[in-house]
Amino acid sequence: MFRHIVLIKTAAPAEVRAILDTLPGLRGRVPGLVAVDVFGNASQYHRGFEQCFVMDFTDAGALAAWDDHPAHPPIRDALLRLSELVVVDHPVPGAA
Repeated sequence: MFRHIVLIKTAAPAEVRAILDTLPGLRGRVPGLVAVDVFGNASQYHRGFEQCFVMDFTDAGALAAWDDHPAHPPIRDALLRLSELVVVDHPVPGAA
């Protein structure tokens, strides 16, 4: 399994949240996407990165294919227009 983590710093939290609220609906529409979690960062050390999401993919190939999926560019482009992002992709130890 490969995990895609995105931390978001924005001056437009309501607009970003509206975008993030669409992400769980991608499950079943994006090949290899097995889980989506959207949440707020509760850490006192968030440094302004207050909204987050995690997407779990079956493997590195499924995560790479997400870049070319037609649903990705509008989401990515809107988030980049409205926010500063930190993205972390990593294999999940022990996950099949």
